[in-house]
Amino acid sequence: MEVEGEIPPPRKSFLYTLHNDRMYIFGGWNNVTRFNDMYYLELDRQPMRWIRVDQGGEIPGVRHDASGAQFEKEGRRYWIMWGGAAGYNLIKNDFIHWQEVMAFDFEEMTWMVIPTDTAPPPGVEGHRYLMTKLKMIIKGVGSIESAYLCTEATMASPSSKICIGSISMSRHGIRAQ
Repeated sequence: MEVEGEIPPPRKSFLYTLHNDRMYIFGGWNNVTRFNDMYYLELDRQPMRWIRVDQGGEIPGVRHDASGAQFEKEGRRYWIMWGGAAGYNLIKNDFIHWQEVMAFDFEEMTWMVIPTDTAPPPGVEGHRYLMTKLKMIIKGVGSIESAYLCTEATMASPSSKICIGSISMSRHGIRAQ
């Protein structure tokens, strides 16, 4: 298969999504370098072509193993990203984890930080989450298993609040906090 364009450096543990016949990738690492760059692969042309995205706004820091999902508000698509590891803290013998909730606007090609009403979920890596109209449901790593209830107005503006509370999940069901 032939591919043209600016091919991204090799990496693993990157975030990816499909949008409008393009596969977007963000971040990742290659066991030496962590990335915060973004590329997309044009899937609807032959040969396919890689394009490096000139990101704007509040560009996220380097990270790997973050999670992401698309969200639509008033006909506009956003890529919501949370968590991931930024490096290793030798003193604590643990990874440094991001906690902020970020949104990428596909039309503007810009990032924004989404403030939260409550403390954001603890930073983790290798987790997964699902975005619905009113919820961000996070399946964590280790002991982190929570569902964060979110407002419908999540993407109304960059200053909107996203999470309004949380619930904890256990093997015996879900209980409110």
